[in-house]
Amino acid sequence: PFWRHNRQHRQLLLSSFHLSKTTLPAYFDALAEFKPDVMDGYPSTLYVLAKYLQGRGQTFPVKAAITSSETLHDFQRALIEERFCCRVFDYYALAERAVFSGECADHQAHHIAMEYGLAEVTSADGQPVPRGTIGRLVGTTLHNLAMPLIRYATNDLTALSEGTCTC
Repeated sequence: PFWRHNRQHRQLLLSSFHLSKTTLPAYFDALAEFKPDVMDGYPSTLYVLAKYLQGRGQTFPVKAAITSSETLHDFQRALIEERFCCRVFDYYALAERAVFSGECADHQAHHIAMEYGLAEVTSADGQPVPRGTIGRLVGTTLHNLAMPLIRYATNDLTALSEGTCTC
C-alpha cells in the first residue's frame, strides 16, 4: 500500500518514498483506476512518473499538473507536460503560512497572493533590494491569527520581477 484515499477531498495520496522500478506499475494501476483530473506533487516525483511513462512510450493525460516544495527545472516541466499532456503550474508556499505565490496561465513568473501575506526581498542585513536583484525572502502573515509572524526571514533566495506579467 503505497497510497491512501482521502475520500472527503476526493484525493489519492501517493507516497514519494516508495517509487522504484518494481513499484511504478502498481502506482499507475492505482492512478488508472482513480482517474485523476489533476496531478499535484513534488517536481522530482512527477518527473519520475513522467520518466517511467517516457520509457514505456506512454502518456497519462490529465487536465493540469501542480508542483511545489522544490525548485521546478525546465527539463522537468517539459517532460511532465509532455507525458501528462497538460500544463504545469508551479506554486510556492511556506508551512509557516507567511507567503504564497503561484503561476498564472501565462507562466511568466509567480504571482504573490497579497491577501495571504506580505512578501519582501531583502539583503542579508534586512534592507530591501531592487527588483530583479536576488535576496532573502521575508514574509509577514495576514491571516495566521494563531501565530502571526512579522518579517519572518525564510532564508529562501528569490527576486521580485522587474516587469509586469501579461495577464
